Amino acid sequence: MKTIFFINRESHVRQLMKLAALMLLATPVFAQNYAITDLGTFRPNSNGNYSIAYCINNSGQVAGSSSAPSSQKSDPGFLYSNGQLVNIGTLGGEYGQPRGINTSGQIAGYSTLATGSYRAFIYTGGQMISIGTLGADYSVAYDLNDAGQVVGNSAHPGGQDHAFLYSNGEMTDLGTLGGDTSNAYSINNLGVIAGYSYNDSGDFLGFIYQNGTMTPLGTLGGSWSIAYAINDNNQIAGKPTPGATVPRTRFASAMAKWWTWVRSAGQVRGAWRLTTAVP
Repeated sequence: MKTIFFINRESHVRQLMKLAALMLLATPVFAQNYAITDLGTFRPNSNGNYSIAYCINNSGQVAGSSSAPSSQKSDPGFLYSNGQLVNIGTLGGEYGQPRGINTSGQIAGYSTLATGSYRAFIYTGGQMISIGTLGADYSVAYDLNDAGQVVGNSAHPGGQDHAFLYSNGEMTDLGTLGGDTSNAYSINNLGVIAGYSYNDSGDFLGFIYQNGTMTPLGTLGGSWSIAYAINDNNQIAGKPTPGATVPRTRFASAMAKWWTWVRSAGQVRGAWRLTTAVP
């Protein structure tokens, strides 16, 4: 499954870096001074003593994952709130990773089961709950909005991975742009979703999904793009190619010229780029 690359890569970085999670607490807007708070860990495991924070809401609640003794699973998720690091556990496996937290402190992410399979979850009311799959043995969640709607990626019996929306207890397959794979990375408070999908030409394109329709966002002259985040103004940030392509078979090893863009009012605008060598 294509999404597994991202999971394995994050796990590799997590084990190599073994960083203590940090939260930057900003003073008034545009101020230059920050206080850096060590959020702590749940104690070491065989991989070391570390924690990583992935998301924060406007109340300063932080979610991420931490090392822990084997009695608490090796890498459970955490919620940091009111100065306390709370173990939110896993879905029975060794690993839990929150990826989004909303205003009320609900958390979306993914965890391993006791079998080792990945499942998307929502953490609400003090419980981590599996939100299921599209019919096969795999799902991950990347974001949620203040209404508790969750987006991510899941496998279904046909063998492909598709973007999903989980809302009111039901998981909906968002389909693709004509290819075999799609992934939803972000949802705003209007219920508009951003992500990427392969098309019938084998290229992947950033998309916006609203009112039941998936629409490609375009590129900066190349053949592919990815949308990672969307705000409540429906502005979208992501990475498109500026007139250069990366073959599908080399997508995982990345990355030639990566660009960040914002799509606003129907236009795609370049912001910055980082150029690295492709092996």
